[in-house]
Amino acid sequence: MGATLRLQCRDFQFYCFQFDNDVQALECFETIKRRTVVPSIENLYAFHYNPGRIESCPRQESWSIYSASREYERMGAISATSTDYPWRLSKINSDYKFCETYPSEIVVPATISDSVLKYAAKFRSKNRLPALSYFHRMNKCTITRSSQPLVGLKQNRSIQDERLVQAIFESNVVRDSEGRKAYGAASDNLIVDARPTANALAQTALGAGSEVIDNYASATKCYLGIENIHAVRDSLIKVLEIVGDADISPLSPNKIALMRTGWLKHMCTVLNGGILVSRHIHLFHSHVLLHCSDGWDRTAQVSSIAQILLDPYFRTLDGFMVLIEKEYVAFGHRFLERCGHLSNEKSFVISRSDRNQAQAALDSLLNTGNPTSDSPSTSSSTSGLFSIWQSMSRGDRDAAAPSSAGVEGQDPARMYGPSNLKFTSPIFQQFLDAVYQLIGIYPDRFEYNERFLRRLVYHTYSCQYGTFLLNCERDRVLERLSERTRSVWDYFRARRKDFTSEHYDPKLDEVNGPVLLVPMFTYPGNTSRPGGSIRMRERDYVSNIKFDTAVEGRKEGLNVPLYNNDNPPIARWWAGAFGRSDEEMNGYKRRERPDLPLDVELSGMKVDDRENDETYE
Repeated sequence: MGATLRLQCRDFQFYCFQFDNDVQALECFETIKRRTVVPSIENLYAFHYNPGRIESCPRQESWSIYSASREYERMGAISATSTDYPWRLSKINSDYKFCETYPSEIVVPATISDSVLKYAAKFRSKNRLPALSYFHRMNKCTITRSSQPLVGLKQNRSIQDERLVQAIFESNVVRDSEGRKAYGAASDNLIVDARPTANALAQTALGAGSEVIDNYASATKCYLGIENIHAVRDSLIKVLEIVGDADISPLSPNKIALMRTGWLKHMCTVLNGGILVSRHIHLFHSHVLLHCSDGWDRTAQVSSIAQILLDPYFRTLDGFMVLIEKEYVAFGHRFLERCGHLSNEKSFVISRSDRNQAQAALDSLLNTGNPTSDSPSTSSSTSGLFSIWQSMSRGDRDAAAPSSAGVEGQDPARMYGPSNLKFTSPIFQQFLDAVYQLIGIYPDRFEYNERFLRRLVYHTYSCQYGTFLLNCERDRVLERLSERTRSVWDYFRARRKDFTSEHYDPKLDEVNGPVLLVPMFTYPGNTSRPGGSIRMRERDYVSNIKFDTAVEGRKEGLNVPLYNNDNPPIARWWAGAFGRSDEEMNGYKRRERPDLPLDVELSGMKVDDRENDETYE
């Protein structure tokens, strides 16, 4: 009867092609695999893409959308004209020899010299020492990010690391004329380990681990319990197995099976981690030091979500672009590894009852070079199925890890081989899913819409632009991506109207305060109460707030929803991102605007049908 070729893509678009015989299908299969599994990043589309007239802005304009000095000066952490600030911009990593995966410029306490930084970095995995990520102008509290400390079984410690952390925690302490702390100036600061407790403790056997909190004065520690990249990858694979028949089946996904994949659970854990950090900074006036293992996956997710809640600038289109450049691109999220841009032959699967027949078709193709429908290898074939999985296989965890760290003097293009499926994981997509949940609560507080997030998912994997191609700033500089490729922000800035929410009202940040104090999320099927150990402490704080209206109250710029964690918002499936409708994945259609009170199923932006979402050239 013929053969079928199915493509299941990273952005959850599904295609099914019918061929007259197995030979034709196999020829197409091998051609797509050959064009997809490329030996070098030089073969990716970004190095050959020529933008159309609509993206005719100068090449360097979008590549320079983020500048460390400009962004931290906007926050109020540093100043180009004054040294009377508790933070300074260090260029200790200008040649990327201090830390290969950090940006060339980092912001550190002004009281800490570069000499101390060199010793402190040795105590952190990959030399990723605590560096400033966000400065909260309202109370001068901060988010700093790092990697795990190298504590080990011997409970090692570093005086320089402790001194650096202490300088961070005291950066906003008020002192008298003699340099003594003012009465009541001490605050309870927080060290956040994004990993599950058991995972962090297991790292001590490998020479790493988590901080010995007794060595860090005025600090407490908590674990967020966010699972590692392998658990997130496996969860998405399960989702793909459930929704992956959209091209051949009209049936809706099994909602119970979707719930069991754990995707919403993992996403809510990340989202609630960001909510916790934002609350501690704004409500409790705490500094937060955040890390996971290496500090480039879970750390970036939680830090970014917290900043979106704390700073209305990151809820604008321009601000969100800067946030991605800062937290993911500059601080070394490993896009090449996590996205698997160079692909792998294991992602291409031939699935049929008679594999010998497929091999015969392949032999015919190789021997004749001109297959025909009369080929003996396919004359007796009744059907065939050739599946191209542009996703990750659960059976490939035993693959060896390729090194993506460059060596000075080498051509970096030669150091990237076929993607190792063991290290692929949808970390960035999971973060965008969390942002989608926030837009659902406050559609009028976000300038960008759900379509913007969906197109970001698409261009994360499209390899059309250079922004998300490599693992760190150093690799991008060595590859001269800003000279040889276009920035993904060219695409979005040229089509700003398409990605601007019609509900956005910037005046609300002036009326209700700039900070969004969002309740902890839960997910369908969860019977536990979110919030953890901070719930009672926050309830005591919120109970002292005098509400101005029946809906929400204000105090020191807070926007406090009246509902609390006793009735938390429920995370929804991002149906548009999975190529499905709300009715199929959530059981009902998302409304145009959320109704008040907010103790019902939350809704917000309207999800456009996938077929109406134009793919721009």
